[in-house]
Amino acid sequence: MTHSTAPSNQTAQRFKRNIGLFSRLTLTSHLALLLASTSLAAQTATEQHSSHLQQNSMVVNQAVIRQPTQAGQGAFATIAEIVQLLQNDPTTDWSKVDIAALQAHLVDMHQVTLQSKVTHQYSDNKVIFTIEGTGDTVASIQTMVSAHMVEIAATTPWHSNVQNITRGVVLQMTADNPAELQTLKALGFYGVMATGSHHQAHHFLLAKGTSAHAEHN
Repeated sequence: MTHSTAPSNQTAQRFKRNIGLFSRLTLTSHLALLLASTSLAAQTATEQHSSHLQQNSMVVNQAVIRQPTQAGQGAFATIAEIVQLLQNDPTTDWSKVDIAALQAHLVDMHQVTLQSKVTHQYSDNKVIFTIEGTGDTVASIQTMVSAHMVEIAATTPWHSNVQNITRGVVLQMTADNPAELQTLKALGFYGVMATGSHHQAHHFLLAKGTSAHAEHN
């Protein structure tokens, strides 16, 4: 009895081809998973690195933000700024520097601004301020108002007259037109005293011992 081996051989060949195909598919799947894992790991590492950089940047920024910016109380901060300018100025003559004069001037400013009382009257084209205080404030008022009116006369269209009284001064301000009169009324005494940009330069010259108005302070 003769047996045919052709079908068996064909079956075996198909089985081998299927095994080979399965092996290639399995290998391809493993490679794909490996590549995906590698890509994910790289992406995670990049994100973590970026996160660390952002955190470090935030720490640096916070360190900068947290640095003090104020030298302290207003008068002290003014003196500190002037001292720095003097130290940075190669022409500073330290034999003339007078920080005490600047400090005394700042005391006068404080007294006039915070310790004085002001009443006002209007007459035609004039505003009349009566500025009064007690104790040391009286001398501060008389010193500051007289000195400041010299600058007002040089830098504004207003005319002034200062008269000392027992507790301070009477300051009469005259305007040339209704618009300027309205400006004076709106500013009031303290606004008039703050008018002009000469204060900073005056403080610097006073501390250097070269202020033209040092005798007023």
